[in-house]
Amino acid sequence: MTVVSPDEVLRVEDLHVEFTVRQGRVGRKRVLKAVSGVDLAIHRGRTLGLVGESGCGKTTLVRTICGLQKATSGHVYIDGQDLGRLSGIELRRIRPKVQVVFQDPYSSLNPRMTVAELIAEPLRINGCYRPERIDELLEFVGMTPAVKGRLPAAFSGGQRQRIGIARALALDPEILILDEPVSALDVSIQAQVITLLKRLQDELDLTCLLIAHDLSVVRYMSHDIAVMYLGRIVERGPRDEIFERPLHPYTHSLMAAVPIPRPEGREERRRVHPRGDVPDPTAPPSGCPFRTRCPRAQARCALETPPLVAQETPRHAVACWFPGPPGDWHQPLDEATAARAVEA
Repeated sequence: MTVVSPDEVLRVEDLHVEFTVRQGRVGRKRVLKAVSGVDLAIHRGRTLGLVGESGCGKTTLVRTICGLQKATSGHVYIDGQDLGRLSGIELRRIRPKVQVVFQDPYSSLNPRMTVAELIAEPLRINGCYRPERIDELLEFVGMTPAVKGRLPAAFSGGQRQRIGIARALALDPEILILDEPVSALDVSIQAQVITLLKRLQDELDLTCLLIAHDLSVVRYMSHDIAVMYLGRIVERGPRDEIFERPLHPYTHSLMAAVPIPRPEGREERRRVHPRGDVPDPTAPPSGCPFRTRCPRAQARCALETPPLVAQETPRHAVACWFPGPPGDWHQPLDEATAARAVEA
């Protein structure tokens, strides 16, 4: 039996989620491995940033953590309780501990309910409604109690997202999932919402799982980073180590996609971009899932799937047979190193 540390609000252990899909009306069925052997842990008061290209399995992972998607195998622990072993009544008791701030503020709020009704709904369902609590939550997110009687249509996207954040905080969740919280907002509003989330994170000591494509947002808000590719975690570790010294070629390619101004006279940073397209998730490559796009792929990469193991520091783990800083990837492996890797 797995022993979960009291400090771990969320623990995901060897999680697999698979779907059976059919290509066309008469096409044969295939198995899509949306999540493959994911291991994660988020400690109390910390934020984990989950990054990766669209279709890598981030949404499926979040739905499984929320209990909206059943896992094929593996475990999800919330406050030490295994979701897969809980009955229906026990699940209903634990679900308030996990709340979500959704990507689209225009479709995540019921247009027929007032602000007061939207925020009060989770409180009423869980038998802890207090009228003054609504005022407290609105003040938390920088809005006045005067808006309580208005409908969502009367607000801008940024204001709606603030209402969604207030609703998510109503039950004092153990973990707050931020699913692309600013991607649907105007650039001028994004900074305001990000600043609000950072302030709430510090004042309320929130534990968060942040999903975002904007790496500047991830770096600003996260303590730790996990990089996902084709349903697998390929690198994870402290924020600064991941951003300043990525060891997996895919992680470096994500960093290389961020535009960086180059002042006159400063040497341009060399970048490695992945080749080709993302493989079909119903027919992934053998061995390492990134090998078909990796600049340093060798024979061993096609034969064995690399495990996620610690590298330079105990908390910095990489799933790669040839990990290293970006400078090492511009040159192919020498024949002796490649031979030893294949023999191993």
